[in-house]
Amino acid sequence: MEADNPRISVGTSVNLGTVDLDINYNLDLSGELNPVDKFSVQARFDLGDSGRAARQKQIDSLYSQGLVEYANHNYQKAIDLWQQVLALDPGYKPAADYIATAKKTLLLQQGLDNRSTQ
Repeated sequence: MEADNPRISVGTSVNLGTVDLDINYNLDLSGELNPVDKFSVQARFDLGDSGRAARQKQIDSLYSQGLVEYANHNYQKAIDLWQQVLALDPGYKPAADYIATAKKTLLLQQGLDNRSTQ
């Protein structure tokens, strides 16, 4: 088994706001005279999420509030909250499913109320 040449790596990270740079130099005792191939630079760009995280947080909050209202038998308020969810994200299937369930529950409740007043 052959012994490998000793190596030393030195590096740093620089944050320039929306760009992070990682700069490294690898020193080995291989005897090569070209020091350029021993440098490495990596750049990371923070392009942001265009507000997607904030929008998702709002969707999650409205959806959860709808669940609370539904559990408290405030079906119309729950439907209104879930419709706000669908306005923000039309593909949010759980909100659409709960709207359908809450509307059926409202119809059943109205039917029971009509029977009790007769």
